[in-house]
Amino acid sequence: MDRIIKFRGKIKDKNRAKELNLKVGDWVYGYYFHDEGIIVHKKEIKKFDRHYIINTPYIGEFIEVMPETLGQFTGVYDKNKKEIYTSDIVRLTEKKNISKNKVIPMKPIIAEIKWSEEYLTYILITLSIKDAFENLADYLEEYDIEKIGNVYDNKNLLEEE
Repeated sequence: MDRIIKFRGKIKDKNRAKELNLKVGDWVYGYYFHDEGIIVHKKEIKKFDRHYIINTPYIGEFIEVMPETLGQFTGVYDKNKKEIYTSDIVRLTEKKNISKNKVIPMKPIIAEIKWSEEYLTYILITLSIKDAFENLADYLEEYDIEKIGNVYDNKNLLEEE
């Protein structure tokens, strides 16, 4: 199976958004490009640090995005075939064939998807157990995963637990 490398971010530049018939804060998806450096103009030194999504529906279109909203595709799709990205919020429920064999089925879990540099894997962060996390891959067989939002648009979902 080939791994899909893909990112998303929210549009930052109002003029660029207008050109593409979008609004500031709309999500764009594609490849990620980070551009930083120094510009010297008339003895003035200016640093720049820009983050772009090279948007796939608009091939070759560099769209500046808000760096804090960047998320990478995990390679995992939820039960409704939606792509799951870092900073997404998901609901995990036991699959019917698993829970029917248990006396006390597990209640649904709400979690945020993050990348762990320490463990080099995508993890689930929950509020129910402080500072606890689980490897996302450990839940793929026995749980239905449903994307219910993301931390930028739906932060309140993490308060639901």
